[in-house]
Amino acid sequence: MREFFHAAGTTAGSIFTEGCLYGIMALGVFITFRVLDFPDLTVDGSFPLGAAIMGSIVVNHGSPLLAVFVAFGGGILAGVATAVMHNELKIPNLLAGILTMIMLAGINLKILGAPNVPLFNQTTILSDVNHILNTAFGFPREVSYAIFFIILILFVKLLLDLFFRTDLGLTLGALGNNQQMVVSQGMNPKTLKIIGVGLSNGLVAMAGSFAAQYQGFADASFG
Repeated sequence: MREFFHAAGTTAGSIFTEGCLYGIMALGVFITFRVLDFPDLTVDGSFPLGAAIMGSIVVNHGSPLLAVFVAFGGGILAGVATAVMHNELKIPNLLAGILTMIMLAGINLKILGAPNVPLFNQTTILSDVNHILNTAFGFPREVSYAIFFIILILFVKLLLDLFFRTDLGLTLGALGNNQQMVVSQGMNPKTLKIIGVGLSNGLVAMAGSFAAQYQGFADASFG
């Protein structure tokens, strides 16, 4: 059994692991593009934002788990900025996302303090997972990562399913198909867009934080 799992830690395993990692980002993008019908390019800045926050906190000996939550919050703020520009300044959604993306390019550099920060010798969530699974079961690194990301993406998917079954989630889902119906039900579409775009970019930033851990470095140009 151990030989089988060692054999699985190949290039194919690496591709599968990356697919699971970017699956979290895809869930975030799905919310804006398909659920809200909101073409959002903020993700090109919020993905490296998550990596920058992760790198900055970890290299300063902060908790990697805390860094993931801070990255998620940072992504939410980026999405909120885009939605507010679209709602209040009447900027088209595509252009609002581009403006936020451009602003984040400088912000990410400021957070990192350098274009690129290595994380190879730092303690991260993935390094802890690899150590635990390798010690307990002898799994190679790629298999340990794959197991972790499968569990993570299933957990995120479960939470999203639960959210979209609530009254708020159902209304959010209806916004992209029929905004007038949402207005007639007494809901403010501006508020719903802020929530939806913020949640989307929060997930994308969280994916960026795990991408930095997986790649072993945080780069301001990850987007």
